[in-house]
Amino acid sequence: MQHTCKSCGTRVKIPEEWILIGLDQRIKCQVCGNRVNLKIKEFVDKTNGSEGNVKTPKGTVIIAPQNETNTRYRLSITDRNTNKTLAILEIDTHKTYIVGRSVQKINLMDQSAEPIIIPTEFDPAVSRVHFELKFRSINGRSKIAIKDLNSLHKTHLLRDGKPQTLEAQEQVFVDISDTIKIGQNTLIGLSKSDF
Repeated sequence: MQHTCKSCGTRVKIPEEWILIGLDQRIKCQVCGNRVNLKIKEFVDKTNGSEGNVKTPKGTVIIAPQNETNTRYRLSITDRNTNKTLAILEIDTHKTYIVGRSVQKINLMDQSAEPIIIPTEFDPAVSRVHFELKFRSINGRSKIAIKDLNSLHKTHLLRDGKPQTLEAQEQVFVDISDTIKIGQNTLIGLSKSDF
């Protein structure tokens, strides 16, 4: 038997022991991070109470908790030399973002990704499609991952004052205290949002 996440459509096999004992479970989708309640006991009770052949459903009903709120983050884009702020954006854990200069190229690469645009006037050394930012669930905790998308001038991570250059298609996890440098002078910082 499998369950299907209503948020992203991911299907995962339910362990047989949960079904045998009719154990309700609260789990977190490993793809989108959506928390769900598996109503296994209700399914088992219905199955045991019915007669004849019972078809295994394609997926169990998944109900998102009513009081759950998304963790949101703030992303700031500044010029290293002038400290001029280009933008401060609110981002959340259920979306993938691609940073670059071209909306068209970003949409060609991934139509589901949200583009974060750095205009040529702000920094001409930012690639049309520079890097990807998304959230991944690791051991039940949401982690911020960035991946260089074959950018010309690379993606650099500044951690504790030490620079680290990402290779093409290399993915690393970043902390809130880290700064991402792209192009000539563009710095991108992350912080947790207050709301």
